[in-house]
Amino acid sequence: MEGKQVVTSRKRKRFGWWKKHAPKAEKVVKKSEKPLKEAPEKKISVKQESTDKLENDEKKNRYILFVGNLPFSVNEEQVKDHFRCTENIKEFRLMTKKTGESKGCGFLEFDNKASYWKALNLHHSVMAGRKINVEITCGGGGKGEKREKKLQERKSKFRQGRKRKSKPTKVKANQKDNSLANTNSDT
Repeated sequence: MEGKQVVTSRKRKRFGWWKKHAPKAEKVVKKSEKPLKEAPEKKISVKQESTDKLENDEKKNRYILFVGNLPFSVNEEQVKDHFRCTENIKEFRLMTKKTGESKGCGFLEFDNKASYWKALNLHHSVMAGRKINVEITCGGGGKGEKREKKLQERKSKFRQGRKRKSKPTKVKANQKDNSLANTNSDT
């Protein structure tokens, strides 16, 4: 028994972690100058690849909005009801104090981009007598440069989309003259 090593679950976990996160063979060379053996590649079916890509896209693209200036008496169901026109609400997280009281703000998470943009149009809508704020957020928290940059990019995309939608249609010169003539002849 003295020569046999006891393998605990902690050691197994550590070994599993290193197996997943080990550096690539080209970069690391052992003291004996022999490169590490590469693990044989697993064959993945096309269906598995497509589902893996979808899962990764869902993880990358989280559609989260900040909802502020909510009435303190509001609950999750009332907020979801207010945003019912967006249809695909994944989750609403109401921020609360340690006592359980509402802080008057929360985060809405959506399944898709279309619902996300619809909800942004409810900015300054009235809920229970208060004008609520619906703003873009990029998840997480803090004031890091990377996060601030990401937030600015999202806000600029939103503003560009609004500009495209709000551009007035150009009216031809002869149509303007006809409309002026019609208004002048009526008076």
